[in-house]
Amino acid sequence: MESVRQGEHFLTTGHLVTWLKTYQPDWLAEYMSSKPTDERAYKSLPLPANTTSVLQPLDVGVMGPFKSMCRTEWIKEGKVVTAAEKRLAMIKRAMKVWDDMKEDTVRKSFEKALNIFEV
Repeated sequence: MESVRQGEHFLTTGHLVTWLKTYQPDWLAEYMSSKPTDERAYKSLPLPANTTSVLQPLDVGVMGPFKSMCRTEWIKEGKVVTAAEKRLAMIKRAMKVWDDMKEDTVRKSFEKALNIFEV
């Protein structure tokens, strides 16, 4: 590995791949042949129309109210200037809103999606 790192004090994925290609090509070829190609790995299909609330209950029942509450908190806050302050304010805002989110909100979104009355 020392020859691959070229004096750097850290090891990255790129270093490991270079080492495998150089010193373990047979093993790497065998390993990669067992992996699916991109065409077989996944299929992207659109959701049928008007099924978001059923197929993605957290999107509708939780994330919608969460984003709305985040916007409300953002409006209440004073302006922040630097990028670091903005990131910190966003994190604190999200934590406050999540703490204020009721457990019942999550439960009800699943009950509605699954059409049941008790989870």
